[in-house]
Amino acid sequence: MHWYNWSVAELQFYLGLFRRFNKPIWLTEFACAYGRDTCAAGQEGYLRAAVPLLEADAHVFRYAWFSGGELAGARLLESAHRYADSVAKGVVFGHTCTHLR
Repeated sequence: MHWYNWSVAELQFYLGLFRRFNKPIWLTEFACAYGRDTCAAGQEGYLRAAVPLLEADAHVFRYAWFSGGELAGARLLESAHRYADSVAKGVVFGHTCTHLR
């Protein structure tokens, strides 16, 4: 499944729609591409809020942050690396593929 909205609360609701199938959830692309604040700082804030939610959700098996062009700035990918010790399920895709673990 894919998710491109900025709202962590809506992401949580969206994930809930798939929990009823009692199968591992693969969020193969998610990003802050639509909504209020899609600048690099807004995306970084969203990433900081969304990653702990995804890591804590027992139904989420894997997820991948995905963005291209200006949305995949070095600052955002650098921020993702800060989670390297605590992220077990995630990957970041930008201009290059950067594994978090």
